Amino acid sequence: MTTLTPLHLTRALSSRSIVGSEEASLSPSRPRRKRAAREPTPPTSGSPRICPVVGLGASAGGLDAFQKFFSRMPSDSGMAFVLVQHLDPHHRSLLPELLSKATRMSVAQANDETPVQPDHVYVIPPNTSLTIEGGVLRVRPAEGESGLRLPIDRLFGSLAEDQGHNAVCVLFSGSGSDGTIGLRAVKEHGGMAMAQSPETAQHDPILRSAISTGLVDHVLPPEELADKLMEYATYLRRLRDEQGPEALVLATSDELTRICTTLLHKTGHDFRRYKPPTPVRRIQRRMQVLQAASVAAYIERLREGPGEADQLFRDLLIGVTHFFRDPDAFAVLASDVIPRLVDVATVDGTLRVWTPGCSTGEEAYSVAILLREQILRQDAHSRVQIFAGDIDDEALEFARNGRYAEGIAEHVTPERLERFFIRHDHVYQVAKEIREMCLFSTHNLIKDPPFSRLDLVVCRNLLIYLEADAQRYVNSLFHYALHPGGYLFLGPSESLVGPPELFRTVDRKHRIFQRGATVARVIETLPAALTARPPAGRAAAAASAASSQQGLVTALERVMLDRYAPAWVVINARAEALHFSARIGKYLEPAPGAPSTDVVEMARPGLRLDLRTTRAARSATSRRGSRRTCCPI
Repeated sequence: MTTLTPLHLTRALSSRSIVGSEEASLSPSRPRRKRAAREPTPPTSGSPRICPVVGLGASAGGLDAFQKFFSRMPSDSGMAFVLVQHLDPHHRSLLPELLSKATRMSVAQANDETPVQPDHVYVIPPNTSLTIEGGVLRVRPAEGESGLRLPIDRLFGSLAEDQGHNAVCVLFSGSGSDGTIGLRAVKEHGGMAMAQSPETAQHDPILRSAISTGLVDHVLPPEELADKLMEYATYLRRLRDEQGPEALVLATSDELTRICTTLLHKTGHDFRRYKPPTPVRRIQRRMQVLQAASVAAYIERLREGPGEADQLFRDLLIGVTHFFRDPDAFAVLASDVIPRLVDVATVDGTLRVWTPGCSTGEEAYSVAILLREQILRQDAHSRVQIFAGDIDDEALEFARNGRYAEGIAEHVTPERLERFFIRHDHVYQVAKEIREMCLFSTHNLIKDPPFSRLDLVVCRNLLIYLEADAQRYVNSLFHYALHPGGYLFLGPSESLVGPPELFRTVDRKHRIFQRGATVARVIETLPAALTARPPAGRAAAAASAASSQQGLVTALERVMLDRYAPAWVVINARAEALHFSARIGKYLEPAPGAPSTDVVEMARPGLRLDLRTTRAARSATSRRGSRRTCCPI
């Protein structure tokens, strides 16, 4: 829709360099192999799953740590242990025999299709990949003699998918970064993550890589990890026997508003428009890590200081993300959308992209790589600006550095690793030419102004966490931010909520949409409780004092606009009036006969010819893909 806008809309539509997610920007950004990400349904009390299943990973120096750990672990803990260590593929492993001397539990080399049992230790055989599926171990030959092998990531990833909040992963001494990506998967699915303290390890790179994510719940020497794990298992058993999982879910749900309000005053971020299941699961996980006796006890802990509020905030933002997640969808984006964008960009030379809820940056860099590949393919000279925003400052700092664990090789082709990454030991850093295309900055999708004049919005697996009214608002925001013909790329489980005329479907399966020419009367609005920016607790008094002053400023601005701004009218693509400013009578008056909102028919003598000419010209340029323009009368 073509819009004749008031002054304040003209400002809003102009190009801006906003430091620029939700609540990710909510983000969720969130690694999975080829499956769409999902939050697993917690097992019911009658579930046959073992509680818990512990995945252990190490490389160099791991034997000593394993022995110290198991020497402290009781033989009747009720837990199953699945152990992966980097082994020489050509020699028989002595790990089962050596570990048997440190524990009275049954220790054996893992066999394919073995159901895991409590109080058993299963050790990976040499030159194999060990995973778990349906509570059953899967042993497969290693994938070839060359290439990157990441057995710890594979075990932890499968453990997260299979056991959900029932999973625990523990990293011990080792080189490299194997296990970091798998640990993130365990946390995404509600499990617990632990790591040996680096100063007690023979080799610490594997530990420092995991700890740098901020997702490790406990960092302790091997013996103390065993003690902490037993405390955790005892707490879970007591919780199950005294309350049952259903009772805890209900108790947490009943107090969800109270918890979110406390979190709002502690951090300044509002999670009240999240769909309840995800916050409830993440809150329960924090309770389990802290071994809180009740929901009331946890709320008291939350109120004591900023430490737990910050930790819960980061747990709520753990997102499902990795490079080129859902590769088929990215392939369609690369073949059907990216070439069109580069073609259009050759007109003015600039492509503008927004990735709200960017988390640790993998998705923003994936889009940047696709655009760079196409620009090189077409020998174009387009400039690319990718505005990547989130509310998690730590995730943004990680994204800016662009340094990722070697496990990204599972999702990035060798050609792209060679062309767009620089290898530093066991870490891949995004090349400077790609990093310079992306601006990572703090931005709240719901409360902060959106970017404008965009060619592409990539918002994947963020909307699924929001309630319907917030989704409707965000979709209208995206429509406003995109220029006519711009594209929207959503996650596989997300749908557009709101007026159907805002977007047309380009590829339903892969969730690619294109902005329509019609503009809604106004951007969808949300309740004041959502859009207002409530102060943190320590600033509440000052904000209250400022509210009346802000009301006065708003009133003065309104008076100034009414008195001194040009008269204006908002119209749709058919030149039908949707909204009038004050003092419009100098230019428009009702036409004789049946009521009509056509501004050309309503125009006073002397204006009709100019308006007809303008409408015809705008219609022609709109068909050629022209960007939206703003003209006061």
